[in-house]
Amino acid sequence: MTDWVSESVPWYSYRSSINSVVIEKGVTTIGSYAFDGCAKLISINVDGANTKYSSVDGVLFNANKTELICYPLGKTETSYTVPDSVTTIGEGAFQGCPALTTIEIPDSVTNIGGFAFKNCGKLKTVKIGKGVINIGEYAFQNCTKLEKIYYQSLFEEILIDEYQDTNVIQYNIIKLLVNDERNICVVGDDNQSIYTFRGATIENILSFEDEYKDAVTIRLEQNYRSTEMILDAANAVIKNNLNQKEKNLWTDLGVGDKITSYTASDEFGESRYIAEQVLEGVGKGKKYS
Repeated sequence: MTDWVSESVPWYSYRSSINSVVIEKGVTTIGSYAFDGCAKLISINVDGANTKYSSVDGVLFNANKTELICYPLGKTETSYTVPDSVTTIGEGAFQGCPALTTIEIPDSVTNIGGFAFKNCGKLKTVKIGKGVINIGEYAFQNCTKLEKIYYQSLFEEILIDEYQDTNVIQYNIIKLLVNDERNICVVGDDNQSIYTFRGATIENILSFEDEYKDAVTIRLEQNYRSTEMILDAANAVIKNNLNQKEKNLWTDLGVGDKITSYTASDEFGESRYIAEQVLEGVGKGKKYS
């Protein structure tokens, strides 16, 4: 036998009771789902003369062990660590494994094939190394017991901008992504939180030091765009906020012109007024920026 194509000759239709397989030296191609449904299969071994495939502890790999092709359905171990030599977990490689509860994927793995862990009914925890750049379609479909997929090792540092506009779901995702080193940096201004209408909560930034007690806070209080007149007005408004991080904005751009108050009838009138003021300033020699 030199070619096994599971799509045309599915083994499970007549091999459901088999518990051991030897890949003979002449076999050159094995389909992705060649052993699908072999519920009692505990070991796939490879003839030493075969140059296309290899096996370790009954698990099927390609010759140089860079691709994990099939993890037998009948294995009873509850946890499995993918070898460091592997860069690809093949399509459907673990599909339907009934015993596995924990999978650890090393940094060497860059690709996880589609349906790789589909129907692994007891799988609860997957630890994904930082090398993974592609996870195939439906890789974890119907893993109904899956509780945690650890991505922490994928990111050595995390930087988040506009943190004041994050919501509860984003906050929880961030907590899952932060690794044991807790290398997280957030940038934001609690006085510029404007997206509460879509679920943002200012509590995320206000409680950051409580969540990360060893955090260092750097206040960026110098303003490079506005004059003293504008910042004094902003500070006068900001100081009335009940919950805020103390700060005092300043600038070295000088006092500047007095603030003009304009009330428009609607958003179109407001836009028109702003455009007119910009064009008037440009006409007097000012720049757009």
